Amino acid sequence: MTLWPSVEDERAKALDARLGRKSTSPWKSNGLILSIVFFILTLLGVLAFVFFFHAVVGAVVCIVVAEVLIQKKKFFGTGIESALWASALGLILSELPSTGKIEALLAVALCAVIAGVRMRNAFFGTVAACIVVAYAGAKWDDPWPAVVVALTIGFAAIIALMRQWKRPSNEELFAFIAVVMPLAAYATPVFRYQAKSQLSLALVFAIFGATSMAIAIKRRDRATMISAAISLAIAIVEARDLFYATLEARLMIAGALLIAVAAIVSRALRNKTTGFVATPSSMTRYDEAMQLAGAFSMAHASPQHAAAAPERESGGGSFGGAGASGDY
Repeated sequence: MTLWPSVEDERAKALDARLGRKSTSPWKSNGLILSIVFFILTLLGVLAFVFFFHAVVGAVVCIVVAEVLIQKKKFFGTGIESALWASALGLILSELPSTGKIEALLAVALCAVIAGVRMRNAFFGTVAACIVVAYAGAKWDDPWPAVVVALTIGFAAIIALMRQWKRPSNEELFAFIAVVMPLAAYATPVFRYQAKSQLSLALVFAIFGATSMAIAIKRRDRATMISAAISLAIAIVEARDLFYATLEARLMIAGALLIAVAAIVSRALRNKTTGFVATPSSMTRYDEAMQLAGAFSMAHASPQHAAAAPERESGGGSFGGAGASGDY
């Protein structure tokens, strides 16, 4: 019984996608857009099926069909099997007795975790983390628990990205969580205090962003750098009351700072060839081999393709020069 693609299959599929070539893996998958389309169509099909049958029966059928597609047809990443598993868990959840308590969000998060682990899908794992943050924000009137929970999860994902994972799906999960968690942390206080900036919140995001940026530069990780940039942007927005100026003046200052930062970064990365760079990378040995092969083939071209040497015309006048003849 094979639960999911092996490490070798995942790495080969990721390499094929990066090189833009057709995958040789036996596991069938689709691109992002096509997966979303099949996911939505499968959900609609499940809803139509459940309309005529009981929810529990529909959940069992969804799981059986999903496992058959995975085990027999090698479907993994097509969007169909993910929708079937998500539908099955949603149908089971809908049959549980409802108490109206906010803890029901944790049950939804648990279903997202189960679907994410079974399908090795970063989207479900990120949704589960966001639901936990939403639970913390709804449980307490103070927005700080949600901020602390979200930034703790985000920082744990950043620390996890420092490890070299064998499976690309693990790295993708932690990258998604690292990027989304600052936004999830900021969502609760923004919705509750839309017209009121909080300097303490700005300080927390500034510290988180600066720490993440230092790790990103040290580890050369793009997802961590994006997370840091989002956090620093949130900190700047929350610190807007520190600047008593008109909107036009703030925009001018922001534009000047953007130009200054761009100039500094461009200057710092001008001559770098490793890590984060701003100049074209040097040729690899494969590029050099291709050029040498081309030069070698041109040097050993077949004789019939070579240009014939010009021959001297016979005849001409008895005297004269430069192509002129003295005879008439």
